[in-house]
Amino acid sequence: MASSGPPGNSTGDGAAPFEFVPGQGGGPPPEVLAALPHDNGAPKLNIAIWTLNGVSLCFLALRVYCKTFRSKKLWWDDWILITAWLVLVASSSVISYLTSLGYGQHTWDFPLENLSKFSLAVNVAGTLTITAAAWSKTSFAFTIWRLSDGWMRHLVIALIVTTNVAMGISALLPWVQCRPLAKAWNPLMPGQCNDPHGVIYYNIFSGAYSAAMDITLSFLPWKILWGLQMKNKEKAGVIIAMSMGLVAGAMAIVKCTKLMTMLSMDMYDNVDLFIWGNAESAVTIMAASVPILRALFRELRSTARGSDQSSKPDMSVKFYTKGSQIDGGSRSPRDRQSADYEV
Repeated sequence: MASSGPPGNSTGDGAAPFEFVPGQGGGPPPEVLAALPHDNGAPKLNIAIWTLNGVSLCFLALRVYCKTFRSKKLWWDDWILITAWLVLVASSSVISYLTSLGYGQHTWDFPLENLSKFSLAVNVAGTLTITAAAWSKTSFAFTIWRLSDGWMRHLVIALIVTTNVAMGISALLPWVQCRPLAKAWNPLMPGQCNDPHGVIYYNIFSGAYSAAMDITLSFLPWKILWGLQMKNKEKAGVIIAMSMGLVAGAMAIVKCTKLMTMLSMDMYDNVDLFIWGNAESAVTIMAASVPILRALFRELRSTARGSDQSSKPDMSVKFYTKGSQIDGGSRSPRDRQSADYEV
């Protein structure tokens, strides 16, 4: 996700009824301006991103509560997920700042005096949005890594490294596409920028790769849990809970379909790109929290039925492994030993 570029002269349907050069005056004549749309996507954008932030916070807070209540400590995947949410909030704050500058309006309604501030802030927002997505996926990957062993652990590490590299390059590209570099956030400065098509095509590649990572990580628990000694109903429930990353993958795919709007000269056209970029991170945070919340709801249901006499609910998923014991990441070779793992 990169800068959408300075306001231009397109009406959104390919027509160019007026000549408009930023910083040199001009613009549509009054009769043309009156015929153009003047709707504003800023309210929709703000409502969408802050709703997603709020809902994902609820999931994350319940996850942290369950983990601290059960084990009195958080692991790397928890801290990475918390950091990803904080970066998502920072991204949303910058996006809201963009709307205060006029983002969300059509190009012909955008106040030109805000152009330099807009160009810098939109690059910051894009970088933060990509970072939040990469780190939320990394958190879920580390959760899978704790459950896996052998070749699967090597696969998860490879996915973590390659996804962070691919998305890290996407986060960096908006800042290095122009000469001098400052032209990337000051479009009125003399200089040259690379063809934006190359940046967008790479962003589509990295977005598709991150979606593939979500889908792959969603299916790995099937391999891990399928052969365990659990009731079929319990096994199916855990597999479904651990496979919620498929929804995050769907969000990433939809975001990829919106990336070409970055070429539009009408900034109104790429409002949805920020919404879907925010949704990708928020849904990943929610998906990563679902497994532990499933254990919480199971215990609450059991308590409500009077079957749990303990004053401290068990927030873990208990199952039997064949050949190894998993206990919060520690492993010892024991045949058919009970594993008490806090997801």
